[in-house]
Amino acid sequence: MKNYLYIIIILFSNLITGQSKNNQNESLRVNEFYYHQTATSFSNELYDEIHEALNNNLDLLKKNNNLININSSSDLKYGWPLKQADGYNYINYWLIANYYDHDEVQYSVTDYNCGQKTFDYVNDFDYSSGTAHGHRAVDIVPSPYPWKMMDDEQVEVVAAADGQIILITDGNKDDNCDLNNSDFWNAVYLKHSDGSTTWYGRLKSGTLTTKEVGDYVNKGEFLGHPGSGGKSFYPHLHFEVYDSQNNSVDPFAGPCNNQIDESLWESQPVYANDDTVVNALLTHSEPPNLQACGQTEYNLSNEFLPGSTMYPAVYFRAVKSGQVLNMKLINPYGSVVSDLDYSFQQDYQSNYFYSSYAIPESAFLIGTWVFQANFLGNVYSINFEVKSSLSTMDITDDVLFLSEINNLGEIKNNSDYNSKTVYLHADLFKQSFGKMFSTFLHELSHATGNDDGSREFSDCLTYLISACIDNNAVVSKYSKQWNKFIN
Repeated sequence: MKNYLYIIIILFSNLITGQSKNNQNESLRVNEFYYHQTATSFSNELYDEIHEALNNNLDLLKKNNNLININSSSDLKYGWPLKQADGYNYINYWLIANYYDHDEVQYSVTDYNCGQKTFDYVNDFDYSSGTAHGHRAVDIVPSPYPWKMMDDEQVEVVAAADGQIILITDGNKDDNCDLNNSDFWNAVYLKHSDGSTTWYGRLKSGTLTTKEVGDYVNKGEFLGHPGSGGKSFYPHLHFEVYDSQNNSVDPFAGPCNNQIDESLWESQPVYANDDTVVNALLTHSEPPNLQACGQTEYNLSNEFLPGSTMYPAVYFRAVKSGQVLNMKLINPYGSVVSDLDYSFQQDYQSNYFYSSYAIPESAFLIGTWVFQANFLGNVYSINFEVKSSLSTMDITDDVLFLSEINNLGEIKNNSDYNSKTVYLHADLFKQSFGKMFSTFLHELSHATGNDDGSREFSDCLTYLISACIDNNAVVSKYSKQWNKFIN
């Protein structure tokens, strides 16, 4: 009898833990999504219009004795102008697409770190001096899915320092994805106690603060959500800084920024090309789909059916050649069923890596799974569910639903279920499995002539199995749903 029990336990263990990476249809892909603008996004006319409106409001506030007290000698530092909205938990949620351009030569660019992660305003060229004004801000993009994150309002634009609202523009189109428009943007403009001014541009229409010109805001206070207004390719925050003399300033300190000696940030972020961190772990029902403009389909899902293929993906700000990513999938029983290592063969900016995994078609694997990634010694994980759901599944002729099972596991009607996909309620599955297993052991004891004590043993084992299922949080969680079982 012990030999039969060993065989049964081995078979059950193989069912739970036997899906190794060697017998899965796994594919590895690495791709880059490139949020880097290379053409003009602002004209001198628009800049002049903004500055005129700002000066008019400043004069009015000063006239009414309502302008913020200015102390130009104060050492103001800026906090980061974005935060993740409550209820969201991406590991990181932004990346930098463009910096301030310090090169005044037309068709030539240089960011603060002497790189080229910026662009020229090619139509803003002063022929008398031979100089061009390039991009005068930092563009910060919600990542990895800026259009979805804009729709969901997952990222908030917040005040980088205490200040006073001196201009608000709202109600303009916010979903542009090209430069062929004359639309104005939505923005909030703040004056700070050191005399500096910060611009928060390209905001989502209708989400801006309800405060008005002249009102004060605290550092970290909500101003709006990133959008894609004006001449823009994708949702992002255009953050621009002016000093107390109204000179355009790059807040990032570096070897090619001669405007400042020290960073204007409280904590200056790592240069984008070197910022090798994970932004998010996500699971997909199809390969990840990132489009450049107005994306609506993302293939995101954290629920899968037994027998389906899922696509785990890791999204980065940047990676360097030679860095290694490890990805694991862990089933509800704690067994690692997929364990992949990938060594990047080149440097990437804002890239993602994904594989595929065919989930075995077994009710024993219904429950909460874990997708885990290890990158540069940091371990991240998210959960996803494998389950069956009548509300989302088409019922076909080869599917049979059972409402009652007798002791031998037979259906009380005469339907031929041997070749059909069978769905059992979790309680019925527990009950029927216990009965069938008990009957199997009892009949086996008769066949082998070991009747003495076998019924007691099989009843005890059935009780233990039933108790295990009762105490399994995964099964209990879905005890009122239909769970899938292949007969």
